[in-house]
Amino acid sequence: LARLRHCKFTNLADLNQEIIRLLKIANNKKLQRYNYTRNELFNTLEKDALGKLPQDAYVYREYQKATVGNDYHVKLHGHYYSVPNNLVKNEIDIWYTTNMIECYYQGKCIAKHVRSYREMDKTTVIEHMPISHQSYAKEDVETLKTKAQEVGMATKLIVDHIFMSTREAIACRRVCGFLKLVNSYGAIALEKMCE
Repeated sequence: LARLRHCKFTNLADLNQEIIRLLKIANNKKLQRYNYTRNELFNTLEKDALGKLPQDAYVYREYQKATVGNDYHVKLHGHYYSVPNNLVKNEIDIWYTTNMIECYYQGKCIAKHVRSYREMDKTTVIEHMPISHQSYAKEDVETLKTKAQEVGMATKLIVDHIFMSTREAIACRRVCGFLKLVNSYGAIALEKMCE
């Protein structure tokens, strides 16, 4: 570093190139007290003792504890991830990287998700849902719109508005609950209410 103290560099690449050049000189220069170079010492003592580098690069993971909410999701940096619904109100461990999150309960991995950076959004696995919620998740938008149209045009307009104003997963749940009113009050009453 002493040799670099008066040098000026305008970019990191040039600095690194000069450091590499100076390292070669330093490593091949005979040491003052000994009659060998750093390279000779390395090749004699250390080179054969080195193991192979790992195949995969090290992945840095971070850790956080979280309590499972009533909606069987845990929050990590503004995004919600599902875990099995039987763990509601339990504390779990979350290990996460830049692209993956893993949820553990009592040392056992209970859920893995691709990490999302969309705040106030949810990543949900259907198998984590209670059975009553799974039926909502299996409904698709077109089927629900068809069911609404069978009730009447006013009902379909309301359902279309719900789908336009809300994220699809939440909208499907809302529309399913809304269309269940047919079972309680009948199609004619629901259509009149929508009008």
